[in-house]
Amino acid sequence: MLRSIHLQSSISIRYAVPALRELERLGYSRRDLFAELDIPISDNNLQSDDLVLPVLEFRKLYGYALALLEKETSNRDGLDVSHIERLETMCFVAIACPDLRTAIDRIAAVFRISLPHEFSINLEQIGASARLEIELNRSRSDTATMIVTLASMSFFYQLFSWLTGTRMPLSQLAFRAPEVPESAPVMAGMLRAPYIFGQSSNAMLFNVRYLDQPVVRTYYDLVRVIDFMPVGLVYSDSNDAMLTTRIRAMLMFALQNELPLMSAADVAEELHMSEAKFRRSLRAEGTAYADIKSHCQRELAQDLLSHTDVPVSEIAIRIGFNEDRAFRRAFRQWTGVSPSEYRDAVRSK
Repeated sequence: MLRSIHLQSSISIRYAVPALRELERLGYSRRDLFAELDIPISDNNLQSDDLVLPVLEFRKLYGYALALLEKETSNRDGLDVSHIERLETMCFVAIACPDLRTAIDRIAAVFRISLPHEFSINLEQIGASARLEIELNRSRSDTATMIVTLASMSFFYQLFSWLTGTRMPLSQLAFRAPEVPESAPVMAGMLRAPYIFGQSSNAMLFNVRYLDQPVVRTYYDLVRVIDFMPVGLVYSDSNDAMLTTRIRAMLMFALQNELPLMSAADVAEELHMSEAKFRRSLRAEGTAYADIKSHCQRELAQDLLSHTDVPVSEIAIRIGFNEDRAFRRAFRQWTGVSPSEYRDAVRSK
């Protein structure tokens, strides 16, 4: 099974700064937080908002900071240690859905079962708008609650965009809070949407047509990022290369289900684009259809060689080659070794 992930090597701490500042206001020490998580930090960098951390260390810090804020805003005495496991379960449920509408319905069901009194999401369709209400069921409307709410919105927005391979523009963010906390503009700005306060519920609004977007991600895509939740969804792909992401997801779905690979013209038609615009858009992202296809074939071939005993000749057919000679030639071009040599090298480690 693939467990790798293409993540930038480090992440700016500015994404966690609102949560860290609120924790400091509540009496927590930033130094103690870093020490608790075994993240080495110098005195010079301790209060710097320009600090960058390796992605796994950032994940620990960001997740821990949000868990502490959730504890502060809820009636629980301790941290919710099942938080990450719940997110993982939710994602595996969503990945099996045919479209975004179904995914949201299933995710809502997960929370109804696991957190019936603490957290809920509810989807409403109002004319041409979809309104996704996200409720923490807190009696407070302070900054800490606002940060947790915004973090939840950000996660769901990233998840939905990732599942569909389409950046979903938000038309508005609505909040129960009666006024704008100091950190709100920074965090809401990450979602690139106008926001209003003093509303009856916390909600994200977007065009209803996105509910019918198919889920194009696959199980294999999810296992590549699941160990890096929740930040893996944000940083696993370039935000400026969503077309490449969608094409890759479509091709990997076909390969993993042993379906014929589509031509560039077929993919363009599926995406409601002319073939000329399709090729231009990919060039703007620095790639081409043939390159994406080749990368997907190589990735699945390496996975099958590493983790199965499927014969090389069968792997060739499964990844779209008519005969294994062409596959062997291509694989050597990709890796510098033959498929058999690659399999032997991986298994000798």
